[in-house]
Amino acid sequence: MENRILELFKESNQGQFRLFNDLDGVYVNWNKGYVEAIIAKDPEIIQATGYDVTKDSPHVFEDKLLQYYINKGENPKKVKHHAKARFWRVIQGDFDWWVNLEWMPDGKELFKYGLNLKNTGKIKELNILSSPSSDPVCEPGKRAWLDKQGITQYLDNIIIFKDKYKYCKGPQDILVDDTPKKTDEWKNLSGGSPVFHTSTENSIKQIEAIIGGSNATSQNDTSSI
Repeated sequence: MENRILELFKESNQGQFRLFNDLDGVYVNWNKGYVEAIIAKDPEIIQATGYDVTKDSPHVFEDKLLQYYINKGENPKKVKHHAKARFWRVIQGDFDWWVNLEWMPDGKELFKYGLNLKNTGKIKELNILSSPSSDPVCEPGKRAWLDKQGITQYLDNIIIFKDKYKYCKGPQDILVDDTPKKTDEWKNLSGGSPVFHTSTENSIKQIEAIIGGSNATSQNDTSSI
């Protein structure tokens, strides 16, 4: 039944799809930037927690920090607070850190694919939808990153907001995100079309299954991106 509703929508609303792309883990290599920051600014905690910077993700580091403070005999009511504070302090207030993050290895390919969808009328909007951290430099840093990469001019909306699902109006709205919680909310709370991102190749396949798109690159001059 759900697939039939989507088919009916596609038949009567060609070109009305909106694409919302996450930043961190989709366009931006947040994990690499964080690991480099923790090595440079807090190397002692790496040894203390047994965090393997060569293979462990920052999410693993969060878990190891929590266990580290538990093992130290911290007040159970303060363990999570201490672990979270230690995790974020290496980039807290560092505007330049956000601005200088690298692209994901296949991030530019996904951007150009989305731009081509817009140029060919298969979507009506190409948007950024990214969650902020509590750090006040996070949002301006993310916007400055987009400016630095020269892609702001190609975007319809840049939305930095935690509850992403609130921007979804239905199955015509597609969210590409690497966080399962966000894609689940997009579908279950707002009836949108989620794309769980593991790679650009995989995400393009999922998007094409939704809108019948093409993976041709953009005809616009984006050679400088």
